[in-house]
Amino acid sequence: PQRFSVELLYVRRYWDRAMGFLPALPDRVIERSIDIDASSEVVWQHLIDHARLHEWWPCREACLVTAGEQGNGPGAVREIRSGWQRLRETVVAWEPGRRLDYRLTAGAPLRRHFGRVELESVSGARCRLRYTIRFCPAIPGTGWLLQRLIARMLDQGLGRLQSLCTTARGEQR
Repeated sequence: PQRFSVELLYVRRYWDRAMGFLPALPDRVIERSIDIDASSEVVWQHLIDHARLHEWWPCREACLVTAGEQGNGPGAVREIRSGWQRLRETVVAWEPGRRLDYRLTAGAPLRRHFGRVELESVSGARCRLRYTIRFCPAIPGTGWLLQRLIARMLDQGLGRLQSLCTTARGEQR
């Protein structure tokens, strides 16, 4: 009479992950942290500006394919082009000025990709950026190589971002 039903299922603990009750864990994790001599607001503006992503990330161009919440927020899809490669990222969550989470949804030999960028104010004119990437290689045995390549790209990109934000801070004075 209440149109209510209950379904019970008992699964042995060792089957939880295989049956989808626990998320599959990523094989690879890359973490970087860098201090930038600029406010978190300045750094945040560079992080969410898709059109200017090529100024710091090693790519030829990036463009917003689908707008999300507040333009660049959750639901936004951007395409990143670098030579023959085209990647698609989807912003899944963000706290403006503090955190940006995204998933790589197409164009790379990765599965279960998750990226997180966090900003923390260290002092009034200085912030700490933490960048974390988690993924599984789509091709078995290539995880170590992909991890090295992505880590190198991340190191280059963060170095450029640091220079760009420091320069922007100097121009604002």
